[in-house]
Amino acid sequence: MKPIEKELDYLVQQFCENRRCQICGIHKAEAIHHIIGRANKVLRYDFINLLPVCNACHRKIHDKGLDVSKYVSPTRWQYLQQVKNKSYRDLLIFEYGMTEDEFLKSSKAQLIEIGEKLTSSPTQRGKYGKETDTETKKICRGV
Repeated sequence: MKPIEKELDYLVQQFCENRRCQICGIHKAEAIHHIIGRANKVLRYDFINLLPVCNACHRKIHDKGLDVSKYVSPTRWQYLQQVKNKSYRDLLIFEYGMTEDEFLKSSKAQLIEIGEKLTSSPTQRGKYGKETDTETKKICRGV
């Protein structure tokens, strides 16, 4: 693992801070669930693929197969489904025109920027724990 990937993994975990679980809406978020698995290099550090969850809900996702698509907007889900099947190499070269290092640096800058926006915007919870955080909705709508 490259040092920048370690930094990115650390930044991803920061999205738990001062957030409620996006599944139950009751407990404090203690983990970040990658909606599309972490093995997918295209989406691993994409904010839209990150779901702050409490440990109990995270276990339900992994152990009991809880369907997370119910807890994200249709636009967000559609974006993730479209991007998950794209080749990492092809996406970098042909769509982004970047090297892997440039892509990782860009991901880091984006996570830092989004993290700063979210820390200034407290999350509110709606029925069934769905996200009502205004800043999160703006960011996710931009896909």
